[in-house]
Amino acid sequence: MRIYFLLFFGMVNFMSINANGLRTMEKFESIVKMKNCDILCIQETHWDNACILEVKKIWRDFIFVNNGRGNSSGVAILLRKDVVDNVTHIYNDNNGRILVLEFEYMGMVFRIINIYAPNDEIERKDLFLDLGKWCEGKCIVVGDFNVKMDRLDMTRGAIFRSDTSRGVLKKMMFEKEVIDMWREENVDKREFSRRQVVLGELKQSRIDLVLVKEDLRDFLKDIKYVFTTFSDHAALTFSVGLDKERIGGGIWCMNAGYLREEEYEKQLKSLIEYEMEEKHKENDKCKWWENVKEKIKVFSIRYARKKRFRMKREENVLRAKLNEEMRKCDNEPNYNIEKFLELKAKLSKYEIDKCKGAILRSKAKYVLEGEKCTSFFLRLEKHKQRKTYIREIENVKGEVVNDYVEILETVQNFYKDLFKKGDVDEGCMREILDSVDVKIDVADKQMCDGNITVNEVKDAIKELQVNKSPGVDGIIAEFYKIYGSLLAPILLEVYQYMEENNRVSESMVTGLITILYKNKGSKLKLENYRPISVLNSDYKILAKILANRMKKVLNDIIAPTQNYSVPGRDIADTINTIRDVINKMNRDKIGGIVLNVDLNKAFDRVEHDFMFRVMEKYGFGNRIIGWIKLLYKKATSRVKCNGVLTDSFIIERSVRQGCPISALLFVLSVEPLAAFLKKDKSINCVQIPQGGFSLIHQYADDTTITVRDEESVKRVIDCFKVYGKASGAKVNMDKSIVMYIGKTNEGNFNFKEVKDYFKVLGVFLGVKDKEARDLTWSGVINKVRKVVNMWRGRSLRLKGKVIVINSLLMSVFIYVMNVLDMPEWVLSELNKILVDFLWDGKGVKIAFKTLIADYEEGGLKLVDLRVRKIAIRVKMVRKYLYDELDYGWKKFFK
Repeated sequence: MRIYFLLFFGMVNFMSINANGLRTMEKFESIVKMKNCDILCIQETHWDNACILEVKKIWRDFIFVNNGRGNSSGVAILLRKDVVDNVTHIYNDNNGRILVLEFEYMGMVFRIINIYAPNDEIERKDLFLDLGKWCEGKCIVVGDFNVKMDRLDMTRGAIFRSDTSRGVLKKMMFEKEVIDMWREENVDKREFSRRQVVLGELKQSRIDLVLVKEDLRDFLKDIKYVFTTFSDHAALTFSVGLDKERIGGGIWCMNAGYLREEEYEKQLKSLIEYEMEEKHKENDKCKWWENVKEKIKVFSIRYARKKRFRMKREENVLRAKLNEEMRKCDNEPNYNIEKFLELKAKLSKYEIDKCKGAILRSKAKYVLEGEKCTSFFLRLEKHKQRKTYIREIENVKGEVVNDYVEILETVQNFYKDLFKKGDVDEGCMREILDSVDVKIDVADKQMCDGNITVNEVKDAIKELQVNKSPGVDGIIAEFYKIYGSLLAPILLEVYQYMEENNRVSESMVTGLITILYKNKGSKLKLENYRPISVLNSDYKILAKILANRMKKVLNDIIAPTQNYSVPGRDIADTINTIRDVINKMNRDKIGGIVLNVDLNKAFDRVEHDFMFRVMEKYGFGNRIIGWIKLLYKKATSRVKCNGVLTDSFIIERSVRQGCPISALLFVLSVEPLAAFLKKDKSINCVQIPQGGFSLIHQYADDTTITVRDEESVKRVIDCFKVYGKASGAKVNMDKSIVMYIGKTNEGNFNFKEVKDYFKVLGVFLGVKDKEARDLTWSGVINKVRKVVNMWRGRSLRLKGKVIVINSLLMSVFIYVMNVLDMPEWVLSELNKILVDFLWDGKGVKIAFKTLIADYEEGGLKLVDLRVRKIAIRVKMVRKYLYDELDYGWKKFFK
């Protein structure tokens, strides 16, 4: 396997220990031999000059000490000369309580702080107040803190006493973005670093800590406490490694900021126009277009490099001038401050540009005009990098691997196997397809098969979403939107060439797979990661053209029991129907069984041959099917893992999550399952009012089945097996759920059984509907609190906060309001959270009636939850009265 941009670095081994006095060299030698450490931090040394001379005989490398009073305190840091360079003493308090050093390792400057906090609370508080100013750069703080940070840091049953120094330390950690690294990795674990016997009773606590700056999180490895016989404190050991962080060079990404710059725009437009004049020299239009994109990339990189150099030079000149003005300000009594303010304003522009870059890389969804440039985006950028970083993973043998190359090989092999063509049973495929009895009409077929027009290309370009990661060519959607009128005819010519020659350029069908943890299940298992295909914009434009055509016909062939990606349909239609059916089954004394079936990697397991056969069955013509075959049959992908791209591999099955047409293709592929189940007369469905019946309800791959008896469940499972053999689908029995209503479990279906309620599409539903409702709303409230807390990190004005509430928070609870009633206690709690967010907990300053008013009336158009609640009810009545589709919930509507 080829590894791109791979570098190798070593590990630095640390040990920190409170030695309880270290005046004997035998004890010191024992500590040194405990672990082959490169940096040793010792607290409570009790050293004097004579002791240090003896220590130097054993440790012949760097030694830095702060002895203090000698007999009751003292800290020391010892470093290996062959590991670190340029060690510099920064600070000590001469009381034996704190020692600060800096050193270089692999070209990076680290700061190490060793502290021995006093037993006295007031003195300890003062030490922590002083500590914050030293926590800068790549900072690691170790030592005996003499304070319990959490109840978990002490023996069960012990009194967790009030301690003002704890609050000071936590405040410093928040402000300086410092974390307790051991606790971060052991969130709920109770382990201790000090054990002492007091009056015959064992007292235990965790007071020996390693605190690190947030951006060093992934550098620290193997943090553990190792107890010794010569101290009542455990030794805290860990390694700092640079071998697994920021190794990948990643891919080039066009800078959106340059697209509006006059100089860049002029040169880029000239480049494109020149290449258009030269295109007649190249018969292969795919090859020509790839060459044009490569030249755009080269030009953009050179432009960016020149601009960065120029800006850096200008910034340095400004800083030098600013420093000179500051010197004058100090020395000249009548100094005119206007020059200083002018230079400061110019320099702030560079800071704003840096912030914009961080915003772009962090992909912040909402950027509010006028927002101050704080450290928020820089932290968000680092958090985004950590979120996609994999430190260890489980391979196919069940072994946990943490070697860099082994992780990449494991990831590549997993997805290569996942997307490999499976065995499809031709007989099962025919059986499934025979259940499909609807087709698109002739006019729709001709519309889907028509020639692509330049207007369709332009419309697709307008629909591209901005602020999205680009595909392997690095060219962002903003480029196409800005130069749409120039590029649309070019793309049309390229697409026509592709169809006529059954050929597609390599970059256009090469996906860049980014894997994201689903936030459930073990992080060691790749099954718990979602692969998102990042595709080129030129690919997305073509796929959008095809998707826009297919959307026009889906309503005619997809039954109302499937509501995913079908225009006019809503996820609420699915949830409302399931809710009402469960309530009927619970009330009618007959009861029944509800299944929530989990399809394993549903989008990734769709067999292409089955997908194309389904399209033919629904009456799609050869031309649109040929287009999709062109995009899918030649598709390849590479996985981006820890900043490195794996080798490319062929995508033999799946609909790519990230492709504009993938949702529609998936809906088409899964709809025959519903038709197959509905045609099986042996399945005892649930009768619903007005002569209808309830059997299957789908939203994408989320499938809920409602039947009356266990024989029907067995038949449903058999139908899923047939469908699986035809399409590649696979039921995940461990994650599938069964709920019995008015019945006892007499079957053995290997499904997880729930008693009262289960979660469907983010909402709890069940026989105890009030409990399920309250549980759902409690989750919404917690989510709103988390979002609000995140936005507290940004210096927003009142108008900005209103935008956050209306645009971001509202979507969190509007979704649930569509399917569940909102009790007064929920409305009250949400309003309380929002008011606290608007006014920072300092009391209301503007009346609510004013805030919800229009701008013309002096308001800010804040959404009124109570009014929105009424509006949603009106919307449901309107849908009942005027929507022609026969949704299941309509049967229950009175």
